[in-house]
Amino acid sequence: MLEQTDLFELNPPAGANHPDTSHEAAESMKPIAQPLRQKVFSVIAGMPNGAICEEIEQHLDLKSGCASARINELATKWGVIKDSGIRRKTTSGRNAIVWIMRENAWRTLDSGWREGPKGTS
Repeated sequence: MLEQTDLFELNPPAGANHPDTSHEAAESMKPIAQPLRQKVFSVIAGMPNGAICEEIEQHLDLKSGCASARINELATKWGVIKDSGIRRKTTSGRNAIVWIMRENAWRTLDSGWREGPKGTS
C-alpha cells in the first residue's frame, strides 16, 4: 500500500527483477517524471477530441516514446485518462489509441490526488 502521495510527486518504479539499466533509468526519471506526467495530463485535458501519444509528444516537443510511460501511469495507475475506443493514424500511418480524460479526473484532481494510485489506498 502506498502512503498518501501526490500524483505529480510519485516516481516511476523499476521492478525488483528488472535489469540494472531499468533501475538506472527509473532513478534518472525521478526529477522529471512528476512535471512530465502533469504536462501529459494537461495536454490530454486540453484536447476535446483526445490525443494520441505522438500528438502529445509533438505538442510538448518530446522525442518519440517519451510520453508513453506517463500515459500508461495516468491510465493504469491513476485512472484519470482512458482509451476512447477511437483510433487515429500516426505520421507513419499506424493506428494509435486516442486518449481522453475520465469523467472523474477533475474530481480526483480536486481532491488533491492524495489517495495514491487507484486500488492502493
